Amino acid sequence: MKSLILALVSALTLQFTIAGENFPNCGNIDETDEGGVWDVTLTSHYLTKYVFIGAVSHDDPVIQSDITVAFLNGLSFNIWWSTDMEREQTWGDEFDYTITYAKSFAEFDLDASISYFDCYKLLKSQGDSFDVKVKVGHDWEISENQTVVPFAELNYYIPTQADGGSNGIVVEVGAKQSYQLNKTFLFSHQPSLLYDTGAYGMDSGSILKYQVGLEARINDHLNFDIGVQAWKMLSSFNGDVRGVDGDQLVGMAGFTFTW
Repeated sequence: MKSLILALVSALTLQFTIAGENFPNCGNIDETDEGGVWDVTLTSHYLTKYVFIGAVSHDDPVIQSDITVAFLNGLSFNIWWSTDMEREQTWGDEFDYTITYAKSFAEFDLDASISYFDCYKLLKSQGDSFDVKVKVGHDWEISENQTVVPFAELNYYIPTQADGGSNGIVVEVGAKQSYQLNKTFLFSHQPSLLYDTGAYGMDSGSILKYQVGLEARINDHLNFDIGVQAWKMLSSFNGDVRGVDGDQLVGMAGFTFTW
């Protein structure tokens, strides 16, 4: 059953990959002239490896995709999945199910969500966890073509099984800066600092993360993008895989389609 699911997902992913791409930009809600009250967004990206909180979950290429249904009242539903290129079950295989509520107050944007991470042996709870997330950001328009969005994000991870490690909090603070180069191309980069209190029983410590990308707008519905994600271990992490694998560099390319 799991092989059949991954085969269908991979087929769908590859079908859309032939058609388009963009850095994940889920949940953008624009009421159409026809009076629409919700958007559906599909993203799909090829990544050279799967890195989670600085740890390598899968050291070979994966395709990671998601579909989001977002409503004008701020509520959205998301299914995210990762598919490795192998026929066997690996930690590159995962489904995440998320409910999010987004609200603006004063000049700040607040997102609150709860997710279930369905990992490795799908639908069998091994390695699974819940994630409760709160994110606060502020959108500053520096110029007509440039914006900066500083943000703070807190994730509370709760493994579903005792042997899956302990509960833990990961805090991330950073800022995303975007430049509209012309009508077609958007350049963006995002430096951030993470502190892991010991989620999943791993070591506590700090990680520097940097993501840079170039996005091409094809039309009102379709964008393509390429990018690089870098992870720098600021702590030794002697007690988990991050201390062995060290710094990480991930290349990615994909698309976003909204209708």
